[in-house]
Amino acid sequence: MGFGAKPGATGAVCSCLGIRADAQHYPRFNAFKHGKMPGAPMNFVSISNRAAVAAVLLSVLPNSSVLAAEAVVTAQINRVLISADSTYGGCMAALSSNPQNLLPACLADWVSFSCSGHFTDAVRGFRMLDQAQLALATNKSVMVVVDDSRRHNGYCFASRIDVIR
Repeated sequence: MGFGAKPGATGAVCSCLGIRADAQHYPRFNAFKHGKMPGAPMNFVSISNRAAVAAVLLSVLPNSSVLAAEAVVTAQINRVLISADSTYGGCMAALSSNPQNLLPACLADWVSFSCSGHFTDAVRGFRMLDQAQLALATNKSVMVVVDDSRRHNGYCFASRIDVIR
């Protein structure tokens, strides 16, 4: 029994709004409820079947939306960049292997560590840049996880960098 309903009353009750729709309050309710009026409720089983068929058809059709992706790039560091403002996220590294080959949404060669603090905190961004500088100075390879859903001026964000022996 819903809000404002009397004991023994019949009819549809919306307990959240206190709305009643029954023959006592609305004489046309019974005719509508039993399908004797134009616009009466349709057969809900057939609507459910149609909805299920539509859902299956839509799920097998090609989807034109682009999903964000991550890729792992193993490369050497060719250059590092630090800017005085937040252009390119404040710091970047150029990789010997182009991340754009795996993630076409990224611009070529460079990844941003977001030292500006936009995609990670600035301290963590600078620590990732430190790792890139270490790899550059020691001629070591790096493994970089690149995320094409987060970009600075078109250059993808590197969410992780590992220096490899």
